[in-house]
Amino acid sequence: MPIRRGVRRPPPTPAPPTSRICIARATGGEVKCWDGFTGMAFSPDSTLVLLKKEKSLFIGKIAGVKPDPPVKVIDGVDGAATWTPGTVAAPIEPRRPGSKEFEL
Repeated sequence: MPIRRGVRRPPPTPAPPTSRICIARATGGEVKCWDGFTGMAFSPDSTLVLLKKEKSLFIGKIAGVKPDPPVKVIDGVDGAATWTPGTVAAPIEPRRPGSKEFEL
């Protein structure tokens, strides 16, 4: 292809930004990273981390030299999330207008 003088090529299109969460442990100085995830919260004992990828929540283990792949715990999450103590058996169903539970 001949080079045309005076015609500039457009700048290259930058790659889309990717998210990456990294955690540094205070004891031992270990650093763990998960590509493509967003960090949401730590477990109360700081051994696990709650991660979000698109509309799914995952739990990742912090301890160990090489972290295990995060485990998916729920799909269809839209918005913020946090860690709560105890076990949640199932997602809470939204209240329907006109029901007794809807009225305060």
